This record gives sequence, structure tokens and C-alpha cells, in this order.
Amino acid sequence: MTAQDLASAAPPAAGPVRARRARPPVVLITLSTAVALALAVPLVFLIIEASGAGLGHVIDLIARPLTAQLLWNTVQLTIAVTVLCAIIGTGAAWLVERTALPGRRFWAVLLVVPLAIPDFVVSFGWASLWNWVHGFRGAVLVMTLAVYPLVYLPVAASLRAADPSQEEVARSLGVGRLKTFVRITLGQARGAILGGCLLVALVLLAEYGAFELLGFQTFTTEIFTEFNLSFSVPAACALSLVLVVLACWYWPERAWPAGAARPPASAPGPSGPSRRCGWAGPPGPPSPRSPRWSCWHWASRWPRASTGSSRAAPRQSPAAASPC
Repeated sequence: MTAQDLASAAPPAAGPVRARRARPPVVLITLSTAVALALAVPLVFLIIEASGAGLGHVIDLIARPLTAQLLWNTVQLTIAVTVLCAIIGTGAAWLVERTALPGRRFWAVLLVVPLAIPDFVVSFGWASLWNWVHGFRGAVLVMTLAVYPLVYLPVAASLRAADPSQEEVARSLGVGRLKTFVRITLGQARGAILGGCLLVALVLLAEYGAFELLGFQTFTTEIFTEFNLSFSVPAACALSLVLVVLACWYWPERAWPAGAARPPASAPGPSGPSRRCGWAGPPGPPSPRSPRWSCWHWASRWPRASTGSSRAAPRQSPAAASPC
């Protein structure tokens, strides 16, 4: 058989393959649109009621000294509780995931128990035990102990997914424990910490029962008073609009600094994770763009057992990874 016959018998060269575009999920888009419209109904109600009362009247209601006092109470409470929750949640996650803490699994379960107890019940219990648990001090204490798991869960999952060899390399290069914790550990969990703090701030804006029982005045308690006790719908709508604007200020995208790159999470080697680290969970920190989905996402992966990944690249020793 000649070369010409072989060339004629060869199959024709395949042309360029066009990427097939996936069809948009019509059902999912329809359901999402329906849910978004349902969630927008209260906001539309506020706008209609406020426009019916008159723009000048609404501005006069917002410009009252009471609004400034409520804003100050809400902001200072949010700052205090968020900072305390970040410290407690991050510290507890580090102890459980990065140390040889006795009974780690027991503590991992015990630390998330406050999420199963309503904030109103927690505030009632503390207020019944001590008379000083009221006002701003009581609100800070009760809400910190009630919502710190919102920071602990994502931070624990982020530390579990992070590669502990980076900390080992830093220690082998002579970096102190404190600098290693600040630069490496907190750097790996930065996105999880910010996402958890965002959740805490949003929960504080929506809380009512605990603040009413503790006698601490916020936007939610005053809105309830204006609407159900004073029967002043325009005043309640004006305060609600201020609360909506304040919630929009905590927009999820603000939880991540503009232009900041998210720290990658590398998987452990075939030998399994370190004894102090636990199971390597889902890669990367939770996305601050959808905080409530993030909380469920990280919590759903928390109870899994410790396993090693056979498909991960072998981990280098600290000496081999050192640039020196």
C-alpha cells in the first residue's frame, strides 16, 4: 500500500470543537426570583407607608434625638459583641484544632451548644441569677455567650482545612509563636473570621427578645413599641428604614477588603493531617458574600471524621520547604 493510499484512508482531521454552553437553570432562576420578591414585600410596605406619611414628616421622625440614641446603642453594642465574639471564637477554634486539648471532640460539641438555645432563654437565665445583668453590660454578656459559635464554626473549619506545615516552616525558621499565630494562623483564617463577625453583626441587628428582657433599647425594641404600643405606624416605618440602611452598611462584600487575595488552603499529605490539626475539611474560608449559607456550609462539614487525602501531593519537610 502506497503512502497516497494511506493518506486517503486516514480519517479527516477534526475541526475546532466549540464549547457547549450550559442552559440557564430556568426552574432555579424562577424560584430565586419568587423568593427575592417575597423578601422585598416588607421593604415595599415600608416605602409605601413612609411616602403616605409625607417626606417631611418622615424626616422629622428620623431627626429626633431618639434616633441618634438608638443608633449609638446599636453601634456600640455591635462593636463590643463582635470584637468579643471574634476573640472567643478564634481562640476556641485554635485550641480545638491546633492544640492537643484533652477531649477535643467533647469540647467541639460543647462549644456550639449556645446555638441551640434561644437568646431570650439565655437572657432570662442570666437576668434571673444576677441583678446586674441588664442594660448595656447585660446585653454584651448575653449576646457574646449566645452568638460566638457563629465565629467559632467557620474559623474551626478554616483552620482544619489549612496546611499546618506553614506554621512548622515558620517555627523552623526561628519565628516566634506569637508572630506565627498572627501572621500564619490568623492569616489563614482571616476570611472565616470576617464572615463570622458579619454574621454576628447581622444577628444583633435582628435581635429583639433578649434586648427587651434586659431593658436595653435598640431599633428593634423601639420599632415594636411604636407599632404595637404607641400605634404610630409612620414612626415605626421611619425607624425601620434607618435599620435597613444600617443593615445595608454591613453589606457582605465589605467583609473582604477590596483587592485582597484569599489565602489558599493546601491539602495534607498522604500520611494524614497532624495530630494537633484534625481533619482537613473543605478548602478555603467561607464566602462572605452569602454569610448564612456559609455558616450552614461549614457546620455541615464539621462532624466528619479525620481522614487523609490519598490524592494530595506529598508534603515536604520543613527543611526541604525552606528557601534557605
